[in-house]
Amino acid sequence: MFGSLFVVPFYLERGLGQSVGRAGLELTVMPIALGLTAPFAGRQAERLGARPLTVTGMLLAAASMGLLATVNGSSGVIIAELALLGVGLGMFTPPNNAAIMGSAPPEQAGVASGVLNMTRGMGTAMGLAVTSLVFGLFAGSQEASATMTTKGFEASAIFLGVVALAAMGLAALRGSASLNLDPVASAE
Repeated sequence: MFGSLFVVPFYLERGLGQSVGRAGLELTVMPIALGLTAPFAGRQAERLGARPLTVTGMLLAAASMGLLATVNGSSGVIIAELALLGVGLGMFTPPNNAAIMGSAPPEQAGVASGVLNMTRGMGTAMGLAVTSLVFGLFAGSQEASATMTTKGFEASAIFLGVVALAAMGLAALRGSASLNLDPVASAE
């Protein structure tokens, strides 16, 4: 979903004609919503398990990207769509990380943490690269017009929505629905 951090500013600046500063301020809504949601999701994961939160989080992220791609609205609408994306990512990330770490034997926690961090970094890089490719294919090269920038953004948002739906499907198919956050119990 880091691809959205790349294409949203282009859309806000070139597609909607906003200043760089205003686009940056509007974009901050997403990480703020993520930061406010993540602690709640982490606490709920202990009670509900990872699956319902990760599935719901990716559903919200996909819905947000779908809305961003199809609802060309005012700044208020875009801010709400970005906030929804942040909430979805905030619901997904902590339970997903806890489920991954909880599935590793305690003696392999360092390895699991390293693999988790490596895959997150690879996902960030690949997400940016592929989203940039989709954006470029639909927006054209060099100085794209506002219309072409919007087309590139819409295609990228649809692509990211499909990726979020795929992640939702994988989260729904995950092994156990409950988290094993007790290292003593997992060793037994």
